[in-house]
Amino acid sequence: MRLSRGEAQFARFAFQGAYKLEFFPSGGWLLKSVEETADSYCIPQSPVLRTIVSRARILSEQPARFVGFSASSTGVTIDIEVPNDTHLDCTFGACRPALPTLLRHWNDRSCLQCNRHDPVEKMA
Repeated sequence: MRLSRGEAQFARFAFQGAYKLEFFPSGGWLLKSVEETADSYCIPQSPVLRTIVSRARILSEQPARFVGFSASSTGVTIDIEVPNDTHLDCTFGACRPALPTLLRHWNDRSCLQCNRHDPVEKMA
């Protein structure tokens, strides 16, 4: 998802329901629903701020700054600071309850970690 550039603002992402926050060994997070019938949400990488010029050329890129996180039994909110004249790029993936094997795989090892040509594996 991309929020287009504009005035400085705070972007809020809200998820209704109760979630547990889990971290992937390869990076990223999983908002795992406490309810078995509700979706969970994967955030595979940190949100990124980009300055983009004509023809979608990226001029600069930096990690976005989280300025708020709130969790309760009724929902989760994530607040991100978006400076003036920058785009905010975020990846959120909905994980249906019918995909427990995929969630287990992400939690155990990432696809990059399973790749035998991965430099991280060679150094270990």
